[in-house]
Amino acid sequence: MMRFREADSVETHGMDCGPYERWHDEWYECPECGAAFTAAELEAA
Repeated sequence: MMRFREADSVETHGMDCGPYERWHDEWYECPECGAAFTAAELEAA
């Protein structure tokens, strides 16, 4: 059974003040090998 993972990230590029890049990632992780897949990749398989 694949594990659902998600994370919110901020990339500062070494700056103390903005603009910062912010994004939200969602993926599935194989518990046996640790490989990561998007929802679209799982649907295609």
